[in-house]
Amino acid sequence: MILDRANRRRHPAAGGPGRRARGVSARLGFLVAASCVGGCYGSSAATDGAGDVFDGDADAVDVREELADDGLAELSEAPDGLADDGAADRPGDADDVTEVGAEETGDVVPPIVAITIEPVTATLHAGSGEMVELTATGHFSDGTSRDVTESATWASSDETVATVSNAPGSRGVVTSGPIESGVVQIRASTEGITSAPAIISVLGCLCVVDVVVDPPTAVVPAGMSRDFTATATYGDGRSSDVTASATWDSSNPAVATIDRAGWATGVSAGTTAISALYGGLPGSAELTVTEPVLVSIVVEPSTATVPTGFTQAFVAFGTFSDGSSAALTSDPDVTWSSGNPAVATVSNAAGSKGVATAVSSGAATIEARYVSGSVDVSGTATLVATSCDPFGPLDVRPETATVAVGSTTALTAISGTTCGTEVEVTWGSTWTSFDPTIATVSGGLVTGVSPGGPVTITADWWMITDTASVTVVP
Repeated sequence: MILDRANRRRHPAAGGPGRRARGVSARLGFLVAASCVGGCYGSSAATDGAGDVFDGDADAVDVREELADDGLAELSEAPDGLADDGAADRPGDADDVTEVGAEETGDVVPPIVAITIEPVTATLHAGSGEMVELTATGHFSDGTSRDVTESATWASSDETVATVSNAPGSRGVVTSGPIESGVVQIRASTEGITSAPAIISVLGCLCVVDVVVDPPTAVVPAGMSRDFTATATYGDGRSSDVTASATWDSSNPAVATIDRAGWATGVSAGTTAISALYGGLPGSAELTVTEPVLVSIVVEPSTATVPTGFTQAFVAFGTFSDGSSAALTSDPDVTWSSGNPAVATVSNAAGSKGVATAVSSGAATIEARYVSGSVDVSGTATLVATSCDPFGPLDVRPETATVAVGSTTALTAISGTTCGTEVEVTWGSTWTSFDPTIATVSGGLVTGVSPGGPVTITADWWMITDTASVTVVP
């Protein structure tokens, strides 16, 4: 082929770098020499050894075909070598021309004239780790094109929004930044040529940038619960309730626990951190657990029929937020009252709190009310006053009972009346225990002291008696 200055390539002679292409016709020698004399880098016309004028571009094809027929794969061309051997002065010396053509000196790439990038646009999200691979194609002066991605130098117009790699093996890979959104231009350049930009749009971060737990601080009594909520904020400014999706945790489960729905329950007095994890980010709040508080009161008996002039002892039992219970009858924060004092009155005196007296026939509501700070809890019972006089027999209920050491169980004393009805006379009765080392009794309330029994508990109401048996277990 005829060499062109803008597209000059050297090829090894057929058969390997050490083989000479001998025996080529004088026509070939004149072709190469004449071509170089006529301007190897620009002219395509020459004269052969017979004086014929030919078009180098066309006839070179014929020459290649002749060489192929002679077993040569390609025509060796080396205009520089010809000059060194004086081939330009001896156009008829075909052997010298082909000898030089056998030298292997490597490819000479034509100059690059333009670079294009694909794709020309792409969209990423900040902080998502999303990437897009760009490819750079070089366009050369001879009209050919090839991939120059790995040889080009890449640049981003704003690396806070998106970066582009220049590392071997990953050149042209664009990665969105951690937070910033916007539009960047990515360019590739080589040999002084720079491409038109690829436009990369980086949208607001889809990632979570903040998690807030509400309320930030809270107080709950032991045994009681309250809810927390978690709100996630995203890089694009949006926010949403993620309470049900977050992973909840308490730093001190001995103080408070929290379930998957964000409900925290106080266990014991103290402070713990409540956290919600969502999208890899935590939010936190502080929960303080106080001592358990009273949540309900039960007054017993719930209903009592009392002859006028007689008394009825009521007792109040409180249940606390942690599930525990206690007798509150004589508690200083408990106040007793009657809803109808003309029918019945009730005492608040020390030693007789909760003891109601039937005044006249009718019904009255007896209330025990506990007030302490913000806690206000009450319980009620009904007293029915009757003109029927109790005269016996006396009946202690239940007849048998079991109680653990340190615990209590209640017995009641019931008397018949002149009207054929029953009336409770527990408070008016005198109670005794046959063996106080095993169980004691007061106002019908039996307390286990040590394992043993059964122990006989006796109620005496106006010299009318009845008994019950109580066994104490460990």
